[in-house]
Amino acid sequence: MTSTGLPTVHPLPGNTGNARRLKSLDGLRGVAAFAVMFIHMILFSLPDNSAIPTFPTTISYIIEILILFTPLGLLVNGHSAVLVFFVISGVALSLSANAGNLSFYRSFLISRVSRIWPPFAAALCIAAFLSFLVPPGPSPFANAELTRFWKIPPTADVFIEQILMTGRFDTLDWPVWSLIVEMRISLLFPLLVWCCIRAPRTTMAASGALSIAFVMSTSYVRMTDWSFTSARAAGYVFLFTAGILIARNLDHIRVHLARLTRSQNVLCWCFVLALVGIRTSRLWPGMTLDDGIRFYMCATGAILLVLLIAAGGRISRLMEHPVPQGAGRISYSLYLLHMPVIGFCLKRIAPLTTHNTALLIGFVISIAAAILARRWIEIPSVSLGKYLVRRFGNTSGRPAISPLSGCTMAEPASTSHL
Repeated sequence: MTSTGLPTVHPLPGNTGNARRLKSLDGLRGVAAFAVMFIHMILFSLPDNSAIPTFPTTISYIIEILILFTPLGLLVNGHSAVLVFFVISGVALSLSANAGNLSFYRSFLISRVSRIWPPFAAALCIAAFLSFLVPPGPSPFANAELTRFWKIPPTADVFIEQILMTGRFDTLDWPVWSLIVEMRISLLFPLLVWCCIRAPRTTMAASGALSIAFVMSTSYVRMTDWSFTSARAAGYVFLFTAGILIARNLDHIRVHLARLTRSQNVLCWCFVLALVGIRTSRLWPGMTLDDGIRFYMCATGAILLVLLIAAGGRISRLMEHPVPQGAGRISYSLYLLHMPVIGFCLKRIAPLTTHNTALLIGFVISIAAAILARRWIEIPSVSLGKYLVRRFGNTSGRPAISPLSGCTMAEPASTSHL
């Protein structure tokens, strides 16, 4: 954090010019990744997957209101954290050097694939291995989500389909759906930045219209797993566009927010947290109008949350603390590995002890596995990406995009953490 109270902005290694990163967003990414893990732990622990405990009618109604319309909804709404990840990706990637230079598309694509896919593939292999160690049958704990997880061992065809990001995502490791979305949006991200540079308002409006069109079409158009997953990326592209525009207008945003009084700033944060806390789910076939309204309200909150953190302030300084920064460094592997690890512990270890003990063991092992995966999978994949960019990328005379420049929950863009 600078002496003026603005977030610390660091240059990306190996880049010049406009290449920057926001340290506060690294911390926010880490906090969001742990939030997703906690949410899944809760969903695996509620009897019969009941989102709200049984209370007298009046108290139950109050609790429901608090969960649906306040930040407490984050406890049962992992999707809001994923929306935050998408906006962060838009910010981080657009701060990279040459992000809007279409002539460097090959380097960008090599960097993104080498950054996202190797940890993704490794996580699916680990999940497949653990799933075969789990005995068939219902979960010993009466929980619908836990019973559904790994209910049927995956076939070779399903495994190949998932590891190639071509279709189903809900068999081995449920959270990986967001990486499939990110990979497909990454294919067009340089073009998206180019459009935002030349026509920002039109690009944002078009991205929003594309998302709304997709949401409306889910109730009327029948799609295969592949076509729906591909089209679903169109439903989220407006979040990446918003991230690009935040990065490009950050100085102006800081000036405007600096004019707010303390009470106005508090009201702004309350409003944003209330939006982020609205309970929603990922885009799916047959969404109702109410589902769509909740989704866009939550998405608006995610965009504003990233904007506030990037602009600076007390919460932004908190995100630069070593604890959230450390969480940010392992966030990608933690996001990928926590569900198969915790699911395995609850299905295999819980019958030998208690549900809560197995949950705690899964929590600890998930963090340890994320640390090891970062060291032995993520860092080598980043090194491989750098080599491939030097060997096959567009590097003649100008720097290429850093392989570390942003990911849904990827490593902060600085080699100082490697």
